[in-house]
Formats: sequence, C-alpha cells, structure tokens
Amino acid sequence: MFHKIFPWVMKMAASSRAMPVLFFVSFIEASVLPVSPYALLVPMVLATPVRGMLIAFWCTAGTVLGGVLGYLIGYWAWEFIGHPLVLAYGGEDHYQHLRDLFNQYDVWIVLIGGITPVPFKIFTITAGAMKVNFLTFLLSSILSRSLRFFLVAGALMWGGDPLRVWIERHFVKVVLGGLLFLVIAFLVGIKFII
Repeated sequence: MFHKIFPWVMKMAASSRAMPVLFFVSFIEASVLPVSPYALLVPMVLATPVRGMLIAFWCTAGTVLGGVLGYLIGYWAWEFIGHPLVLAYGGEDHYQHLRDLFNQYDVWIVLIGGITPVPFKIFTITAGAMKVNFLTFLLSSILSRSLRFFLVAGALMWGGDPLRVWIERHFVKVVLGGLLFLVIAFLVGIKFII
C-alpha cells in the first residue's frame, strides 16, 4: 500500500494546483493553524527540481504574508483572536516569557523564531501585540523565512534524482522520521526559545 503513496504524492506535487495550495498552507501556517508547508515543499521540489527556487519563493511569500496577518491579529485583535491563539500554542507562562524576550531583544526574536520549528504564528502575533516596528518585523520575517525555505529547496535540488529515489525507497521511514524530528525540534525549540 505505501509503495503507491509516493508516486501519488509526486504526481500531486507536480500538478498545477500544487503552487496555490502551497501558498495557502504557508499563509495559514504563519498566522493561525498548525500546519507545515514542508509537507508540500519537499515533494514539490523533488517532483520538479528545476522549479525549486520558484517553489521556495512562493512558500516564503505565503508565510511572510501570513506573518503579516498574524502581526495584525496581535496588533488589532489581541483580546479576541491573538490571545486565545497564543494560549492554544503554549500557555500564558510561555507568552509572558516571550513578551520579556521581545522587550529585551526586539526583532531578533522574530529572526530566530522564523528559522526554528516553533510555530511562527506565536512570534508574529506576539510581535503585533508588542507593537514591534512593522518594517523591521517584515524585513526580519522575509530574511528568516527565505533562509529557511530556500536552503531546504536548494538542498533538495542539489540531492536531485538520487535523493528522490532514496526517499521513494524509504518513504515510510522518511515520513515517520520527519514527524519525529518535527515533534522533538518543536519541544526543544519551545523550551529554548520560550
């Protein structure tokens, strides 16, 4: 059964609908929902490596614009939307600690948050609630998120067909290992950052 999943995923990743879906998933990942754009980014780059940088660009654009929405939620709708979302992703104690970090390090926290596996929406919403300078927030988001997604796309492009064949052979192990890595990295990131 699992040997049929990888070809289906690769076919979907190469379809014309994949790019808008990637943009949307990246957008909501940075603003409201706990989804990972890597679930689409990785197979899309493996399916069409020649488009890897374009895929990374749209992933970055989606997450930066989603980050802007997160910032606006924190800035204008903290009580009704922002605070409940932050509580859902870490609790009041973590949020208070993050506010202290923002007071101490300002936009550097957005830079760090943009490259860690900690949900980016925590940083974007808190930046808005803390009234961080919008331009520096935007530039930090662009820098950190593009670094993250372009490096992954570049590595996948560099690995090329041998990497795709290896992933196809070990698809279940790769998926389970990726999920385990994300969970561990998230927990470590939460403890380290927050």
